[in-house]
Amino acid sequence: MEMIKVVLFMGCLLSTILISSANPNLATKSDDDDETWIIDPSTDLNMVFAESPTSREYNEDVLNKESSEHFDYLLNCSEKRGRECNEEVMEEILQNRNVSDRCCEKIVSVGKDCHVGIANVMFKNYHVRRFASRSVFKASKVWNRCYAQSDAAHTPYSG
Repeated sequence: MEMIKVVLFMGCLLSTILISSANPNLATKSDDDDETWIIDPSTDLNMVFAESPTSREYNEDVLNKESSEHFDYLLNCSEKRGRECNEEVMEEILQNRNVSDRCCEKIVSVGKDCHVGIANVMFKNYHVRRFASRSVFKASKVWNRCYAQSDAAHTPYSG
């Protein structure tokens, strides 16, 4: 059985080598075209490719796209919740550590729009944006848990 695997591997390797050596380099001119190059040899490649923004430039650009009213609202909410609570929320979303009861009270007191809005802005940050797809779901999950254990959820509606 082992010999069959070795023979198959060698056959695949030999086929790959033969096929790759039979195809000409794609960066040279084609036999069909007289003077057509995929990349013009006179092109300065340093000028063609755009530079990527730094993480700081990326973050500044993202924040500049937020309306000033919305950003001020989220900043105010964030300050009401406090730095420690904001960090706890990030830890729960990223590391599944539950926020404290005190933080839950703050989350409920600032409201769901504020809580989810802060999470959305936090996860637009360059360094954690790869987790953004789960941030809204997890932020809602944090809200639901905190709201369920708060006094507001147990107060009868007198509408």
